[in-house]
Amino acid sequence: TLTAEKSTVFCTEVTFVENGEQSVEITFSPSCRTLKGLVNESIDDIVEILDSLPRLVSHPSLKRYTGSTEKNLPQPNANRNSGLNIFSSTNTTALTESFMLNSNGPQLQTSLSTVALLPTSSVKTFLLQTTVYQQVTSAIESIIDTSFESAAIYANHFSEFKPVWHFGKMWADIFQAYTQSEPDLDQFSIELNKFKEWSRDMERIKTSSTRGILFIDSKHLKATLSPIPMKATNDLKHLLTNIALERTHSLLDLFRTSIKSLGAEPTTLEEFVSYVELLT
Repeated sequence: TLTAEKSTVFCTEVTFVENGEQSVEITFSPSCRTLKGLVNESIDDIVEILDSLPRLVSHPSLKRYTGSTEKNLPQPNANRNSGLNIFSSTNTTALTESFMLNSNGPQLQTSLSTVALLPTSSVKTFLLQTTVYQQVTSAIESIIDTSFESAAIYANHFSEFKPVWHFGKMWADIFQAYTQSEPDLDQFSIELNKFKEWSRDMERIKTSSTRGILFIDSKHLKATLSPIPMKATNDLKHLLTNIALERTHSLLDLFRTSIKSLGAEPTTLEEFVSYVELLT
């Protein structure tokens, strides 16, 4: 009994694609339709190779026996005087009946062309006339369809990661808005907790699975999703650090100015009023 991995024939990759501004769709690459087209192309290529191979009835020495008239039969050898002369009138008639059967019955050419063996026939023409070929190709397409249906059910568990993928597409604009607005520390705290939860969820993403004849690869999807919360966290932390530095520098400048003002003794009433205001 083959294991699930060894029984797979084709590999398809799970991907996310945008279907509108807010909609994300799970797709496979190659898709079911594409894969069936590739399989049919491969079958056609195999048939063409078979058509190009030499066949017994195509051999030059047999062409004289596959015609529909007696003129294709071998001609007598005038120098052969001993032994059985198969080209005597009697034997020629027998040979004619042997290869051409008779004028009222089926001829060799007709019989061979029926099974697509003559050079003028093709393997594909023969196969298209057989029910077995149709059954086999239909069975192959049915197996591919069934495998993709099972793969689609498996891929549904990736739906919970659609918001992460969409967020990753929009993060550049979101971060730009953060840098241009007054920072909301409470909102930053909420975002950081969300990113942390997303990072834990990334560990649950499977990298592969098998369904029917398909090996489903999700390594690329995981590699795309995993850096999103990490990058957002780092960007937000970097922004918070810059905000803290700016506010620290502003506060230090205020302290320096205040210390300088407090160090100077007021000499006028106006300076004294300003001095008291500074203290209070």
